[in-house]
Amino acid sequence: MEQRRALVRVTRDPQADPAEVALRVQAFHERDLDVATALLRVDALADVVRTSADDDPPSEPAAAARHLAAVLGDELGYRGDPRRERRHTDAYLSTTLDEHHGLTVTLSALWVAVARRLRVPAYVVALPGHVVAALGDGDDRVVVDPFSGGQPLREADLADLVSRATGGTVQFRRAMLRPATSAELARRILNNLTVDLRREASAEAAVWTVVARLALPDPDPEDHRLLGDLLMASGRFVRAAQAYDRFLDDAPDGPRADEVRRLARGARARTN
Repeated sequence: MEQRRALVRVTRDPQADPAEVALRVQAFHERDLDVATALLRVDALADVVRTSADDDPPSEPAAAARHLAAVLGDELGYRGDPRRERRHTDAYLSTTLDEHHGLTVTLSALWVAVARRLRVPAYVVALPGHVVAALGDGDDRVVVDPFSGGQPLREADLADLVSRATGGTVQFRRAMLRPATSAELARRILNNLTVDLRREASAEAAVWTVVARLALPDPDPEDHRLLGDLLMASGRFVRAAQAYDRFLDDAPDGPRADEVRRLARGARARTN
């Protein structure tokens, strides 16, 4: 319960440190994770970036972006590797801190966390299919891709990124550059974990990721349906039926309601 309360608290905080959000997601499952110590590692990383500057590190967004790319991306190697085989632990910020590698969402959370510690306004941008970081705001805003080592992204680059990440099904809009909420950041991390744990291990291994998603503010009724699917595949038919019922409580007239009613009946039939 303590880790659940901590995740709920941080995801309800609009000013939450994105590094803490990522770590609280991980700690929801890895109960022995020392979040405070991991956050000290982020502080220390920010100190490295700070002392790498000849004087005070730049605070103007474009200059700060170049400095972060030079130190975090080039010197320290915090970037992604699209050739590397993806593992579910790549969604853990502790893995990113250890291995200087991660998913777009964990790398962006880390870059934003470091930038804020350098007193540079920054936020996570949850584009469809790819997460990036923005430094500054308004006309001074600079968008960078931490997965590519901090490559600056112009509007044409962003349009191409979204198109490639979604297989051309989504077109970029400037409205997509709004700051992601703490809950949205947590959900993106958990979505990756759900997919990767199902692929690597089993439906049973992924159950906790959907339970965590349901603890976030404004849970999606679809999460109850997904939980039911995972529980069904794990042979936990009573709990699966209960999860389907929760979906129907929240969306009794939704487009998938009849399908979920059939799934609920099927789950109960398996318990006889």
